[in-house]
Amino acid sequence: MSVAAIYFIVTRLKQTVLFILLFQLAFFSFTRLAFSQEINETASEQEKLSQLSPRPLSYAIDTSNVSAELDRNGETQPVVTGINIQQYDTPFKTQTIETTIEARQQIEYMINMDQGNVLLFTWEIDGRIYYDLHGHQEDVATEIWIQYTEGRNSTSHGSFTAAYTGEHGWYWVNLESRPVTLTLTISGFYKNIFRIDL
Repeated sequence: MSVAAIYFIVTRLKQTVLFILLFQLAFFSFTRLAFSQEINETASEQEKLSQLSPRPLSYAIDTSNVSAELDRNGETQPVVTGINIQQYDTPFKTQTIETTIEARQQIEYMINMDQGNVLLFTWEIDGRIYYDLHGHQEDVATEIWIQYTEGRNSTSHGSFTAAYTGEHGWYWVNLESRPVTLTLTISGFYKNIFRIDL
């Protein structure tokens, strides 16, 4: 193989390596920029959601930190009441509510629950809304409330455990310029549910 051929091959290899390095640099720079924009958009979205609520986000509670009790075998039970099963003298309740929320109206549905009670829920609204799920502890000033979650979903399904005795429920704001229909179904152990028009 001639010197010229070897020189040609080495030059081509250098160009190929340089091209690969430049491509990787451009790719990683673009990926980093896109990730940074996604983080900024997420933070901006959270800020917008918080601004929609007329109340300040006062407190938050993490029920995973609630201290558990020891069972007969000396093992901790990772639930609010320290036991894995709860039994009651009365059957659980199931209730479905269908109601209208007028344009730009704000409402709440609150449920009186004892600490440790579990509630299953599903709700759906045929329009754009803002909501939060929160609670007011019994014998604590009403302006102190604990927010569990918030969002703009038009539907939600799940469950929650009352971390304390008091009122737990949802706040909704109709963001549409027309009335929307809310369908809420709850099941569990609770005292009563009531609506508040704000």
